Amino acid sequence: MLRSNKFYGPIQSSTTVWSQFPKLRIIGLSNNNFNGQLHQKYFQTWNSMKSVYDVESIESFTSTKPYTMTIIHKASRTEHQHILNIFTAIDLSCNHFEGEIPLSLKDLRGLQALDLSNNHLTGGVLPSLGYLKNLVALDLSRNNLSGEIPQC
Repeated sequence: MLRSNKFYGPIQSSTTVWSQFPKLRIIGLSNNNFNGQLHQKYFQTWNSMKSVYDVESIESFTSTKPYTMTIIHKASRTEHQHILNIFTAIDLSCNHFEGEIPLSLKDLRGLQALDLSNNHLTGGVLPSLGYLKNLVALDLSRNNLSGEIPQC
């Protein structure tokens, strides 16, 4: 997590930069001053987010570290144990990203939360986001998106 800092400028689009992190499950760059487009390459090398886990068998995931995640949403607090073993999320909210939502997001079938809110994204909502069957949280608010909302 690198959220709520003073990082700025475009994020490198070089595949070599992003391919160094194929096991990323959670990326949080929110509340910074990043700008530029969200390139397809950002999402193509995150192989761990392409895997779908059976959440019914969550007990089979074990860890030697007691990872927990506390989610606070609208004054409701929920604590999850061992969440980093299975949870996948991208939070790029509250930056200055522009352009369209990258089509390569459709390949991240294990993705459970996607927050691209509070940017300057344009175009429409991709119908291919319907392929993300594990997605339980999607926030595209406060952008410049237009058109119809696709059916899943």
